[in-house]
Amino acid sequence: MEIPLVQPRTSIEREVAAIWAEILEVEQVGIDDNFFLLGGDSLLASRVISRVIHTFRIDVPLRMLFDAPTVAAMASVITQNTSKQAKREDIERMLTEVERLSEQQANSQLSKQEK
Repeated sequence: MEIPLVQPRTSIEREVAAIWAEILEVEQVGIDDNFFLLGGDSLLASRVISRVIHTFRIDVPLRMLFDAPTVAAMASVITQNTSKQAKREDIERMLTEVERLSEQQANSQLSKQEK
């Protein structure tokens, strides 16, 4: 059964959906779509998290996408963490760390959360 497309309702949901659509190379993403069911993998997950860190200036681990695999869930986590915005130096460090992950390292980070 296919999940009906529910359009983003907030500016954060719209931004997250746009990031996912661009990285997954799909036309549109609904708030209830699952990143991994749309074809997302660990390498694409690291790109999404890198964009989220850069766009929203918050400190989030790669596993956040595993814990919040829908646009609505990720937007909720972002909203909860916006009061904890990271300093510029921390953002740069986080981006560098996420962007340097190989696919194997990203898979390892995600698989740690499954246990």
